[in-house]
Amino acid sequence: MYSSRRYLASKFAFIQLVLWLLCSSICFGVIKGATAEDVTVTVDGTVPISRVSDKYLCATIDWRSAPATCASDGLSPLLIRLGGTLQDAVIYDIGSTNRPCLPFTPDPSQHFGVAGGCLNMTRWDDFNDFFNQTGASVAFGLNVLYGRENNFTAGQWDPSNTQAFINYTVSKGYDMFAWELGNELDIFIPASNYARDARTFRNIVDNIYQNSPTKPLLVAPDALFHKDWYQEFLQSIGPEVINVTTYHIYNLGKPNTTNLEDRIFNATFLDQVKTTFINMSILLKPYGSSIQPWIGEAGGVVKGGSPLISGTFVNSFWYLDQLGMAATYGTQVYCRQTLIGSIYGLLNKTTHEPNPDYYGAKLWKDLMGENVISANVTENPNLRAYAHCAKNDTGSATLLLINLSNTTDFNVSLILNGSTGCQEQRLEYHLTAPDENLRSQIILLNGKALDLSPDGQLPEFIPLVENSSIPISIVHTSIVYVKLLGVSLLACTQP
Repeated sequence: MYSSRRYLASKFAFIQLVLWLLCSSICFGVIKGATAEDVTVTVDGTVPISRVSDKYLCATIDWRSAPATCASDGLSPLLIRLGGTLQDAVIYDIGSTNRPCLPFTPDPSQHFGVAGGCLNMTRWDDFNDFFNQTGASVAFGLNVLYGRENNFTAGQWDPSNTQAFINYTVSKGYDMFAWELGNELDIFIPASNYARDARTFRNIVDNIYQNSPTKPLLVAPDALFHKDWYQEFLQSIGPEVINVTTYHIYNLGKPNTTNLEDRIFNATFLDQVKTTFINMSILLKPYGSSIQPWIGEAGGVVKGGSPLISGTFVNSFWYLDQLGMAATYGTQVYCRQTLIGSIYGLLNKTTHEPNPDYYGAKLWKDLMGENVISANVTENPNLRAYAHCAKNDTGSATLLLINLSNTTDFNVSLILNGSTGCQEQRLEYHLTAPDENLRSQIILLNGKALDLSPDGQLPEFIPLVENSSIPISIVHTSIVYVKLLGVSLLACTQP
């Protein structure tokens, strides 16, 4: 009898152990074969390595897109770049124009695949109502092909329509943060000619805004980065004409690229874009702070995105990694393609509800300040680390930690250099996919799904409060924001 009871007890204990292991794999994301690795992240808080604009987080929309997107309020105040591929086919229904004001209609014989294209002033008024309601700042992309002929290679830009449009904008009291000249036209227009057009536009802007207390930034050329073309453009234009030079990044490839997900989780591949950041820094060094670098478009995958990747949790890994990387190289503004429209929008183009990237951007906006500080990982390249001084919290810092590995969990210890405080607690925001489905359009914050309320309000972003004496636990294929409490980093006590 005794041995029978002992057998039943041991069997019951075995069943309990199996159930506990099963629960652990479900509740805590442990996968078969997953390993845990101790790593160290060293944060140098003595001096900032760069500083971004207070409008660093930016998103694009096409001027045809519906502005009624209530969820965008969660990113307010937001810099919106209004423009894109079709901006250089649009005329403005004001003053004298060289064609009637007609909507876009498909026409494969035309370069942009459409005929017509017109922005009437009622529509422009509606846009500005939306901007005022949401507190958005606007960088508007202008048509620099107006007047050119023979596939834009002959003739000169006729600025008359643009000038009438800007005069109307100023007369209505609409506040523009920036005017952008053209979109991805480096393949049509020689760099020296583009510089000539920018000088013409500078004179127009200076004349129209001569009695205004503020003057919009002048931005050009918003093109894909080709070093030689940009070098010639900058040398031709000099330091006194444009305030910002912009370029576009779509480093993941085309929608039909078969290994998109592999590229996203390959640290070596993600690092390739550093060459572009470095080259732009080198080109702008002679101009000091007179010309800022912006990323005017970044969508990962070109031509509207990938139906398998864009709009899912997978996309958040390249997006947040590039957002962090661009800041370390002095990029002042990073415009995500798009706020809404196509597959790669921060908002679903049909429901207008947030995609996973939106929530990652929301946490960035709430937690990451303007001063960028160094964060280095030496043990494993699959752990990516970025650090900024904390938003609206002098002395404190926020880390963005990204685990690219699908087999390794990391236990992260921090070394803080330049800190005069005592770190006792930290706030952690863990972003994961439900049931480890990385292609899910649902994202979890600390294990709870983020979703809009029935009346369309954003959820609360409730952090875990952890003791700073224990390592930060980062499970495989996850993203974590960590705000340090009680520290006073020298780099983060500076204005």
